Amino acid sequence: MSTVLSSVLVVTGLGLAAGLLLVLAAKFMYVPADETAAEVRALLPGANCGACGFAGCDDYAAAVASGKAPTNKCTVGADAVAADIAKLMGVAALDVIEKCAVVACRGCVEKPSRFEYEGLKSCAAAAMLHAGPASCAYGCLGFGDCVSVCGFDAMHLVDGVAAVDYK
Repeated sequence: MSTVLSSVLVVTGLGLAAGLLLVLAAKFMYVPADETAAEVRALLPGANCGACGFAGCDDYAAAVASGKAPTNKCTVGADAVAADIAKLMGVAALDVIEKCAVVACRGCVEKPSRFEYEGLKSCAAAAMLHAGPASCAYGCLGFGDCVSVCGFDAMHLVDGVAAVDYK
């Protein structure tokens, strides 16, 4: 038997053995998926915003399906989604307490900056340098990070300060 043929046979045998081990492992280590969680997830809008207090829609759906979370935590889907989830779970529908972003500080735009910032035009980057150039460490820095991550087109920069469209 030639060296090439024996090498091919050895590699083929190893491949078949590894494949058989993977099939057996998949069979014995199978964890059944919670179909209720998948059904709840299908009802959610998929924003993955975390406003419900969970890491995303998948985590919230799993918590609802296991009975660890109420059906009215999705503020994006509001009452319609909460009613659909409650119907699926066979419980009474609860009202959603809607939340909305608020820009309570105008970013001290009337007051002078503490220093001239010439770095990356990002609130996160500017805040890393002495809490940002604004005279107030808690105010809007005006670079629009919040606008770029809002998936609902509900925030805009107006005169260098974030503004929320409550509709």
